[in-house]
This record gives sequence, structure tokens and C-alpha cells, in this order.
Amino acid sequence: PSSKINRGDAVEWLIRGLRKTGEEAVAETGDIPFKDVSSGSDEIATAKLLGFVTGYSDGTFKPNSEINRAEFAALLGRVARKYGLSGEAKAMNFPDVKAGAWYYADVKLAYELGWMKGDDAGTFRPAGLLTEAEAAVVVKRILDEMWEMN
Repeated sequence: PSSKINRGDAVEWLIRGLRKTGEEAVAETGDIPFKDVSSGSDEIATAKLLGFVTGYSDGTFKPNSEINRAEFAALLGRVARKYGLSGEAKAMNFPDVKAGAWYYADVKLAYELGWMKGDDAGTFRPAGLLTEAEAAVVVKRILDEMWEMN
């Protein structure tokens, strides 16, 4: 459970879960949006098609790189906006998430939706690497909400 999850696996878990809730978008076979992603990565291609991931300016996605909590929150923010989801407005008091940070709005949205939470110390740890256990809990929360919508 404390193993870190990489970018490719995090996206694959999320897309596979969304397909179970009725998401039907699928990238065309052979549509490889990033030069470092193999042809068998339909979930990453689908995530690109849906606008959930953008990759890096050099045309890579870096699927084997670990993903931090801020990056995962950004992915979740794109998912929430795609489906028109908004959370219950509530104060977010993580001392390590500053209003001017590039990930602030996404962390706030994921927090308001109840998808991501802070730690026992009251921090969010945006630069902290996401664990498989954290990713699994978040994907389950998203799926529970999407099932309720359908």
C-alpha cells in the first residue's frame, strides 16, 4: 500500500474506472499521443483524447515517472470539469497549498468533492509522491460519485 504509483498506472486506473461508470470515449487503435507511450496504452491515449492529460512540451508523457499529489489533483480537476462536477464550498486550510500555486484550484476542487484529503498533520503534501493506496482510495471515491450520478 505504501508503494508509489507512476503516472501511467494512475491514469490507467482512473480511465478503467471511468469506463465502468459508462464513459465510452476510447482513443483509436494506434493513436499514440506521446512519443514515450507504447501502442498498448489505450488508457493514456483515451485520457489525452478526453483532455485529462497534456504531457510535456517535448512530446513525452513520462508514464514510468512517479506522480505527486499536486499532479494527481490536476488530473482530477480536469476530470471534474469534464463532467461538470463541483464540490461543496468549504474552506481549505492546508498551510502547504498557497493560493498562487499552479495546482491550487485543482487541489481545492478535489478537496471540496471529497476525493482528496490532507494528512493527519493537516497538510496536503503537494510535492509528496502518491502511493498506490492513496490512488486506489481516490479512484473508489470518484467511482462511487459517478455511479450515483448515473
